[in-house]
Amino acid sequence: MVKSGFKRPNVRVVVNLVPAKHPKQAATFDLPSSLGILASSSQLVAGYLQQPVGIKRTGFRGAYAE
Repeated sequence: MVKSGFKRPNVRVVVNLVPAKHPKQAATFDLPSSLGILASSSQLVAGYLQQPVGIKRTGFRGAYAE
C-alpha cells in the first residue's frame, strides 16, 4: 500500500480470517484486506467500493496469468 502512495495507519490492524476450516492460500486475502484498511482510514473516495471491480493476476513479468 505504501508503494502505491497510501499511508499506513498508525494503529495496529488485526484482520480476522474466519472460519478457520476454510483454507487461506497465498495472497488470496491481500486485496480485500488492503481495501478494508484503506476504507477504514478514509483513504478511498466515498462509494469507491460499491462499484464492481475485475481483477486478474499477473505473473512476474507483468503478463496476465491464466
